[in-house]
Amino acid sequence: MIANREGKLDDETKGLLLQAAKYHDSGRDKEFHNGRRADGKDEHAIYSTSVAKKYLREQGVEYSKIAMVNVAILYHEHNEENINEFDEKEFQRMCLRFGVEEEDIENTRLMCKYLKDADALDRARFKGKASLNPIYLRTDTAKSLIEEARRINERYKELDEQNEEKSVIHIIDEDELKENNNRVSEKERREATEVLTEIMKDKSEKEFSND
Repeated sequence: MIANREGKLDDETKGLLLQAAKYHDSGRDKEFHNGRRADGKDEHAIYSTSVAKKYLREQGVEYSKIAMVNVAILYHEHNEENINEFDEKEFQRMCLRFGVEEEDIENTRLMCKYLKDADALDRARFKGKASLNPIYLRTDTAKSLIEEARRINERYKELDEQNEEKSVIHIIDEDELKENNNRVSEKERREATEVLTEIMKDKSEKEFSND
């Protein structure tokens, strides 16, 4: 939704951003060892880049595009030195590390900003110190979605508790969006539906394998 409303990314890059969103926390299982973090640090994003690379290669995604996804995944965990200020030096280091091509730098930069904002919006479900602090949001678009993020997270929690696989189209209701009279486009709903369906499917398969 952030990328669509910002209107700065082409469809291909928005697709890569969705992949980054899908896999950005996929390495959390490997972060813990015997109930504790294996290395004493919150480095799940590093593990997540390996997971993303594995599955995206299986899907035939080019290495140069996987590099963009992995930079976005790794940057989402990075603690910027100055609040709400993009860490260009660290970003460039990550691009070199993964081999992002020069012509993809700007799109990768935007992917990092949008994913970090989306990840921050997910904190709308928490209370206390872990809750969402709007000053950390980088885009005005993200700031306009705070209340919507809270509502979506509440609805998702309900669906999760019911253990039902339902389309996000039931969560995002055009008639209930009042912030700046914005409306969720059909394309946004379709993209969100695809991502949520994959997440719920992956979760179901994981739970089944653990039984």
